[in-house]
Amino acid sequence: MSRGQTWSFEEVQALIDIWSEDYMSQLLVATHKNYEVFKLFSERMAARGFNRSAVQCRIKVKKLRQQYVKVRDSLRRSGSSGEEKEKFIWYDDLDGILGTRPTSSPKVVIESFKEEVPWTSTAEEPADVFKCSVSLEPDKSGDPSYGEVHPEEDESTASSGSPRPQQENTSLRWATPRAQGRKRKSWTERLDSFLESYMQHKRKTDEADQKRHDEERAAFENFNRLQQEAEERRFKAIQEQQQANNQLLLHMMGTFARALLPQSHTPPAQWTPTTSTVSPHARPPHNPPAPMAKLHNAPSPLETSELPVAPMTKYLSETMDPCTSSSVLHDVCLDSVSCVMPVVKSSLSKDQQKKLLSLLGHVRLHLLYKASVHGFTAAAFHSHCDNQGPTVIVAHNAAGFVFGAYTSKDYSQSGEAVTDEEAFLYSISAGGNKPLRVAGISGQSSFTDGSTGPDFGALVFLNGDKPEVQSKPGTSFHFQAAAMHGNDLNLTEFEVYRVEGLGELLDKPWRNVQWTAEKKQQLMKTIQSYQPEIKTVHQARVLLVGPVGSGKSSFFNSINSVFRGNMTSQAIAGTAGKSVTTQFRTYTIKAGKGGGALPLILCDTMGLEENADAGLDIEDLVNIYKGHVKDRYQFSPSNPLQADAPSYKKQTTVNDMINCVIYMVDTCKISLLTQKMLDKFATIRKKTNQLGIPQILLMTKVDEACPLVAEDLKNVYRSVYIQRKARELSESLGIPLSCVLPVKNYSEELELDQDTDILLLTAMEHTLNYADSFFENQLIEDQDGSDQQELYRSSDLNRPGFSERPRPEVV
Repeated sequence: MSRGQTWSFEEVQALIDIWSEDYMSQLLVATHKNYEVFKLFSERMAARGFNRSAVQCRIKVKKLRQQYVKVRDSLRRSGSSGEEKEKFIWYDDLDGILGTRPTSSPKVVIESFKEEVPWTSTAEEPADVFKCSVSLEPDKSGDPSYGEVHPEEDESTASSGSPRPQQENTSLRWATPRAQGRKRKSWTERLDSFLESYMQHKRKTDEADQKRHDEERAAFENFNRLQQEAEERRFKAIQEQQQANNQLLLHMMGTFARALLPQSHTPPAQWTPTTSTVSPHARPPHNPPAPMAKLHNAPSPLETSELPVAPMTKYLSETMDPCTSSSVLHDVCLDSVSCVMPVVKSSLSKDQQKKLLSLLGHVRLHLLYKASVHGFTAAAFHSHCDNQGPTVIVAHNAAGFVFGAYTSKDYSQSGEAVTDEEAFLYSISAGGNKPLRVAGISGQSSFTDGSTGPDFGALVFLNGDKPEVQSKPGTSFHFQAAAMHGNDLNLTEFEVYRVEGLGELLDKPWRNVQWTAEKKQQLMKTIQSYQPEIKTVHQARVLLVGPVGSGKSSFFNSINSVFRGNMTSQAIAGTAGKSVTTQFRTYTIKAGKGGGALPLILCDTMGLEENADAGLDIEDLVNIYKGHVKDRYQFSPSNPLQADAPSYKKQTTVNDMINCVIYMVDTCKISLLTQKMLDKFATIRKKTNQLGIPQILLMTKVDEACPLVAEDLKNVYRSVYIQRKARELSESLGIPLSCVLPVKNYSEELELDQDTDILLLTAMEHTLNYADSFFENQLIEDQDGSDQQELYRSSDLNRPGFSERPRPEVV
């Protein structure tokens, strides 16, 4: 704070209140080097919530004293109207402090002698003059004779034993023979000595408090470290137990298959049995009932038990009778081993995807079906691809060809021939620059919507429920076989994607954003100068909530990078099937390296998962809202935080509470949100609304969701696809569209980008605006409930204990 900054009404009032204390006023009167006294002023001002240095307090006291003397002298003049007193509102308060002080202090003249001289009567000195001593010290015993003059006897009189007669109108000589060799301290020196002793004692006390604080912090960090190590050991033990359970499950599935399958069949040649280790703690196999053993063309029991999970699922789906396939396969395989199934990822390279998108236009592809995971069967194809709207088939062979078919119609197993003017076949060769596109023959149907694999006449995929393609050029489509698939009809992979149209760019953006450097600086300045509505709160606390992989930790790293001016990675971020964040973390953002902290704290949590016993627990989330969870608390989905746990903070204030919640959702996965995840979001929203916490929703990875936005981030509010997804997300989660904002986190960049920064800073500005709503609600509740809490707006002037007076201009 600069030296010449204007003092507010409350600060001047607090300074005068401190000045009016007897102890402080005596220190000011008694000391000349009063810097330490004004340090006490500064400390007491800080205790009242005002940040003023000792120099500022000294200058302000000096100015107030000068103004008081000026007004007092003016009032003493004859003919004064008293107008000066009305202008200077602090006159009465200062008159109570300075009006009773004398203009000067009386002095006592003491004649001192270097050596003691016996008293004698001389010719020059009258005989009636005698020596006496006066006590200048206060009489603590209450003797009424304090201050009286006591005559003393000289040595000759004392030896003779005859008292010397006293005479009236005697002249007194002040002598201090007993003070020889000792210098009496003045009141100023004594007060300076007292003040120095007090400051030494205070320094020792502060050092002891700091030492105790360091010891407590070291003990707490050691406790947290031990707790984290115990949680890591527990988590590792759980993982090992899950692996053992999975192996046991595979062993049980093999035993179940041996009981159902005939003993004479051998597995197909394309399945290579793999060895698997069965847990030594496996329980005896359970024999299923005899009616379920209706199978044919099955491999031997031993070879079946050694099959990996995905081929085993495929084999059971191929060999089971249709009447039992849907129930047995779903109950035994899909539900039981879903936890160990591999993550389904696209097999298209970036170049292949780019060439395929050049045939489809501005669209986004969603992988629905992957034969190497779900099985090379027509039943598996239809279970994942029926009634999905426009789709594109992507087939891979060993010759390096990627070929397939596109249709804008649904697969519904109607058994009818479907005509689709938009349908076409295509081929992308390994060495070709442009993809081959083959339109349908006019007057012929595009494909047959049957229960077999996709049948486009000239190309029949999954022919005979095998990884093969039947090629018949001239039926519905004309092409050269070598150009289409290189005469290689065996498939190495078969995928089906849902095609979502992105639409063109809007002529006018649905939100106006200024993409300039001045706007970025304005947003940064607004965030840095933010002040919460409640004076006792210095930083707004914002909680990040979202599914696993939605970009919560990356969002904090991106915001931190913007204010630091370079890429940072303070929060642990990454991609995994489980949440990378396993602790509750509170992060403070600093303006530049070594700069001051921003009035904002971002709190990161564990990711949400569909299952009730996985991911962030709702009870832990409510405790975070209320401020009961300490930093670095280790989440345990199966064991929420209890009130008697060391990481539970019992005494909380508004500084510990969450002021705004940011929901984060991956834009690429909006259409893939399951009903379980939507229900969990609804439960969280209900709890959050009950506590009166504002909420905002951020759509992450908008550049990956829309190619038009990837080309130019300024198209984010002109993209029809992003607007449609924002509306879809708003309706699904019940959040107003005005609270839905698209953002892009830094993930692979090495340098900051102005457009990315503006999107991120705009989101933070809206978040702080919503946090003000939380503080305003707290103020209203405080006014309705109790008048004793010290929760006031930063701009409030009339506080309890201050007298009512008109607000003046403070100089």
